[in-house]
Amino acid sequence: MNARRAMVTGLSVLWMAACADGGPAGDGPSPSTLRQVLANRRAFDDRTVSVRTAYFSSFEVSVLTTGFESHPPQPVEPVVWVDAAPPDRCMDRTRDAAWAQSVVASGRFRFDPDSGFGHLGAYDMALEDATLSCA
Repeated sequence: MNARRAMVTGLSVLWMAACADGGPAGDGPSPSTLRQVLANRRAFDDRTVSVRTAYFSSFEVSVLTTGFESHPPQPVEPVVWVDAAPPDRCMDRTRDAAWAQSVVASGRFRFDPDSGFGHLGAYDMALEDATLSCA
């Protein structure tokens, strides 16, 4: 009976994964890093993604980035606007900035070079309806 229960549970998990919202049918596998999304922005536009990345925040800035330069850190370009922040336990801080080296960001990726996102429309990419968690 335990083997049968394990098989049914395994098949259920596979079925739920196949039915999960990863965007329109035929879009291919979901990305696992922000770098993968940035490499093919148009293909991921308007798709729900969940990626491992870094987060940076300062005055009127809240972005996802592939990494940091210098200390205190500055985000490596290109960056993706996000209207969310990870939990405080993931964050490092200075007087003027906060950052997290590794977060999981989930939401709908948007890319539109002709229309801006974020503060004053300064960004051509955004992660909308986002949630961020510690990685």
